[in-house]
Amino acid sequence: MSKTHEGHITETLISRLHLLERAKSNPELQAIEIVLCKKDIMYFFTSYLYTDKNTSLYSSDMPDVLPFIPYEFQVEAITETRSSIMS
Repeated sequence: MSKTHEGHITETLISRLHLLERAKSNPELQAIEIVLCKKDIMYFFTSYLYTDKNTSLYSSDMPDVLPFIPYEFQVEAITETRSSIMS
């Protein structure tokens, strides 16, 4: 993976950690996050889900668990699946 991609992953991890830290002691923020996640499945996926690192793609410097950052085809599959379930 490119350093730019790994940098994006690192930025995403830091952003998620900051959100969790702010929400830890803020019930109002927790409630807002729950509403956002219920309203937008991709917000939930891109804010809270993680995946195991593919060791053939990422350097040993990267954590073993990475934020799930979906490719466009995954966004389409996720949203279509949810739409089919909710219909």
